[in-house]
Amino acid sequence: MMEPSVLDAWAAAMWKACWQGSIVVLAIWLICRIMPSMPARCRCWLWRLAILKFMVVLLLPALVNLPLLPARSTPGPIPDVALQIAKQQAQASPTDQAGVLSSLKTNLLSLRAILALLWILGVGWSSARLLVAWRRARQLRKQSGIIDNTPLIEQLAIQARLYGLRGSPALLEAEGNGSPMLIGILRPAIVVPGGTARKLNRPEFVMVLGHELAHIRRGDLLWNIVAACVRTVFFFHPLVWLSQRQLNLAQEVAADELTILRQHHDPASYGTLLVSVISRLGPSRLIPTMSMGTAGSVQSLTRRLVAMTSIGRASRGVIVASAFLLAATALLGIVPWQLVAAEPKSADDAKSLQGTWQAVDLEANGEKRPDDQAKELQLVFTGDEVFAVKPQGEDPRNKFKLDSSKSPKTIDLIPCDGESKGKRFAGIYDLKDGQLRLCINIFGQDSTQRPTEFKTKAGDGVVFATLKREKRK
Repeated sequence: MMEPSVLDAWAAAMWKACWQGSIVVLAIWLICRIMPSMPARCRCWLWRLAILKFMVVLLLPALVNLPLLPARSTPGPIPDVALQIAKQQAQASPTDQAGVLSSLKTNLLSLRAILALLWILGVGWSSARLLVAWRRARQLRKQSGIIDNTPLIEQLAIQARLYGLRGSPALLEAEGNGSPMLIGILRPAIVVPGGTARKLNRPEFVMVLGHELAHIRRGDLLWNIVAACVRTVFFFHPLVWLSQRQLNLAQEVAADELTILRQHHDPASYGTLLVSVISRLGPSRLIPTMSMGTAGSVQSLTRRLVAMTSIGRASRGVIVASAFLLAATALLGIVPWQLVAAEPKSADDAKSLQGTWQAVDLEANGEKRPDDQAKELQLVFTGDEVFAVKPQGEDPRNKFKLDSSKSPKTIDLIPCDGESKGKRFAGIYDLKDGQLRLCINIFGQDSTQRPTEFKTKAGDGVVFATLKREKRK
């Protein structure tokens, strides 16, 4: 049985990855629908980033906090009547309450444990299928022979240089029929079925080789495996499957685009060659994830042919917009983020300050004051006034003004009477989780000189106090 803390961390990470990844996928799908003329290479990178989003959020902590949730105010003092009712309820049936809480906690842990077990089984099954595909690709490579046809090898070398590759991939021959396919990442090879070379004329064969070289140039097979690994982890998520299908299609269209540009085809003639190849060879019989073929599936052929009509026709505005969306997705979509509560406004802070605060730490002029001296200080906020309570009595009252839009937040104290009446004492404050930090220039030569950080220095006349809200008894 997994530890409860591990289950909680797993559930939280999976949930965050699922909903954040879903938002990115839906946004990219909408962008692709709105901009059908977007260059294929940009569309392909958008879907790659969508796939990566799931794993990045799952594996990395949140790097950016988005303050979009309602601000949390520090709880005010509990009214006496409400406190008495709560005490009576707690004393009435402590055993029953403990039993209910324990039962709920046990049921929740049991549900999470069942989900975790199902997830482990699903990941294991998906991993096994991925391993089988990898072994099939290795077996195909071992069973294929090296093609020693000099004209074909020379043509492959010419095409490889045309695509900017440092070297030519291996050219292998396998038994059977069908479209040539690309296998291998570190040692790429183009596997040509035995009867294929005889069925294709020279322009068709050059196009087929060019398409596979385009996949090597773009690293599409590696991204296929990355997408398959993400789908293995999120096998239950329909939008992950959608992203992988869209990525496969986008990579084929991007390879078509690169082949058209490098071989100086026009889209119409390239489409004619592609249809001719599929009619002669039939659709590719690929090894899932571990191979890529020119023909692809019959279902994707129509969409590829339609996409070819936009190749080379994107306006400058579309290209600029596509580049901007790609950069925005990379910076904003992929970076892990989380929703947090917004900082409370000044009015909310003023409301949250109401009540009595007990000092727990006190520092002045760069020196920490004894704990017993800190415990003698209390601050009472009432309305728009604040005053200190000490063993010898109450200090004069002060009006206080807050500005939570500054960083750090600012507070000004203005005495209501006495020798310092009307004078302004500038300070900063921080209010979080029932703790108040105040740093105020009280004894400095210029009391309007505001501190910039929560600490004091010798001779600066600044007082720094940390206070906790005092609970009513």
